[in-house]
Amino acid sequence: MSKRERNQECTIYIGNLDANVTESLLYELFVQVAPIAAIHFPKDRILKTHQGYGFIEFESSRDVEYAEKVMQGIKLFNKILKINKVGAASVKNRDLEIGATLFVNNLDDLVDENLLSTIFQQFGPFHRKPEIKKKANSEGSYALIHYKNFNDSDKALAKMQNQFILDKKISIDYALKKNSKGSKTTKHGDETERLLLEKAKQNNYQL
Repeated sequence: MSKRERNQECTIYIGNLDANVTESLLYELFVQVAPIAAIHFPKDRILKTHQGYGFIEFESSRDVEYAEKVMQGIKLFNKILKINKVGAASVKNRDLEIGATLFVNNLDDLVDENLLSTIFQQFGPFHRKPEIKKKANSEGSYALIHYKNFNDSDKALAKMQNQFILDKKISIDYALKKNSKGSKTTKHGDETERLLLEKAKQNNYQL
């Protein structure tokens, strides 16, 4: 289902989903509450497993509040579902990593946060200042660049890919984000994350 077709006023977010939960199971559960227009169930492109959350669009906005009240606290596979409206309040209250975060690899040892700020802030404002981290069990370091929006991070990725910073050619990609269990398996920059950020802006939520 495309962004143009999705009605956010009729949509709820469902989190803390067990790995055994399927799209058909969610449908069978929530259709008992109200008629469903569509289900958006993001999956890992490689593993084809879901990412621990999904979105259900009902046919009427009046059904959203009712579904939130009725289904809050319901357990699936012994895990309590987290249910929120898709809007300003739900974006504020959820601990999702909503941000345009780039992973910059192969940094020269002399590169510091100030130099990265000077280079990357030309593409747009930061959500927070760049971070340089040492690689575990290996030599070298990498950086995380946190932009406020995806237009700027997309531009930085395109312009800086394979460029030299001091004496090393860097590589850039979207950083990995944590899943519900705390491990890092999926990348920032997917359709769902962009949708949530855009919705936050529409509701004047400042990241």
